[in-house]
Amino acid sequence: MRICIVSTYPPSQGGVSYYAKSLVDSLRRMWLEVFVLSERLEDIDKLLEEKNVFRCWNRGCFYPFQIFRKLLRINADCVHIQHEFFLYGGLISAAIFPFLLALAKLLRKPAIVTLHGVVKLSEVNRQFLDENDVVRLVTLAKLSLSLVVRLIDKLSDIIIVHENSLARILERQYGCPKNKIRVIPHGVEVGRRIIPKDQAKEKMGLSGNIIILFFGYFARYKGIEKLIEAFGQLAKNHPDWVLVLAGGTHPRLRNNLSYERYVLDLKRTAAKIAPNQIRFAGFVDENLLPVLICAADIMVFPYRLFISSSGPLCLAASYLKPVLVSNALQQCVPDKDAIFDRLSAADLANKLERLLASKDLMNKVGNLLGNLAATNSWDKVAKKTAEIYEQITIRGT
Repeated sequence: MRICIVSTYPPSQGGVSYYAKSLVDSLRRMWLEVFVLSERLEDIDKLLEEKNVFRCWNRGCFYPFQIFRKLLRINADCVHIQHEFFLYGGLISAAIFPFLLALAKLLRKPAIVTLHGVVKLSEVNRQFLDENDVVRLVTLAKLSLSLVVRLIDKLSDIIIVHENSLARILERQYGCPKNKIRVIPHGVEVGRRIIPKDQAKEKMGLSGNIIILFFGYFARYKGIEKLIEAFGQLAKNHPDWVLVLAGGTHPRLRNNLSYERYVLDLKRTAAKIAPNQIRFAGFVDENLLPVLICAADIMVFPYRLFISSSGPLCLAASYLKPVLVSNALQQCVPDKDAIFDRLSAADLANKLERLLASKDLMNKVGNLLGNLAATNSWDKVAKKTAEIYEQITIRGT
């Protein structure tokens, strides 16, 4: 079976790139022939390029035509397109995504779309639009969002989401038929080499410290300011605790003045609250990331909104790392000891202190993520995805 996957792809950064790479590698281990149509990159080393990975489109208004032109040359059995609202560019690029599906339909091949993010229409308000650098016209934004998702529904054969709750949103708020939606969890890499914690801390220059880690792109909906506030309530009583905020600025929002002010405010607040105990690590190189995660005692996810499965949370699971999550992510980590009220810095502080004081609780939460890793390994995710490919191609013949 020949599969064509359309997505961003490493060395391009981002959760969707990591997802696509992991899925492609797992599908190829199943002896499927997989082609990848990815964005063009200027600095990529041609000698390191993978076979059947074609850099053929640019972010912007013309990507549907560029992708379609390449699809014409690949006689694939089905097309699997990865979707995130600003994956292919800005607002206009997001709006014309259904046109890509319309072009793909001309090939008379089944089209599958993985929606990596599903937004509740009820959560589209002025604050949401500000945080995503979108014009503050709430009614227009809701209508546009609803129209795009409904067109994706009409023009695709199957829609994949990563959580049952996201499937329910598609059904109830966007009118997508239940029989078209498939829930396949975000994959977790198993069997990673885990560096002893003391050794990892030494490499990070943090021997003897308790390390609390936030990892991922800085975005307003992730509640980083709430984590800083909560840590400030604990720092004086725990001088050996260090909060590491690791992650670069979001690529889409670079050079955005409002976003730059937000990141600057985070750093100013941290410097005022606990200047010697809060560290901004910036973008973490892929080779250093395992060291950083192994050095952490706990990873915290203070998200205010649940839009999609968290890649960093799956990364924590792959290292069996204890986590503390807001109740926005409670369906991902169903354990009350690992969940806090997303609106309360005090509750976050209390739960964090309680977890770090109890080895039993930490082990329990770590084991919970171990079960998640075993259930959602990439090989199992790839198998479920391949089953959809097989079903849909048989149906289409």
